[in-house]
Amino acid sequence: MGLAASPAIAGLKICSKAGQSRSLAIGYSSVGDWVPGGCWNIPAGACKTPVRGDLKTRKYYSRANASGPALASGV
Repeated sequence: MGLAASPAIAGLKICSKAGQSRSLAIGYSSVGDWVPGGCWNIPAGACKTPVRGDLKTRKYYSRANASGPALASGV
């Protein structure tokens, strides 16, 4: 009997369960510096995968906005 390992599926997927679109920005810290991960628009009820493949760090920081104040911070 042989065992075979399958590759891990990595990435960071973020979904908007709100009733309106959200603007999302992510970033992470690397060797004491902040690295921007990018910005995305996520339609209501949709998901985006801003980081595909292997994650570069254990912690990513996010900020999601609609019209008005921030809705979420930290992942």
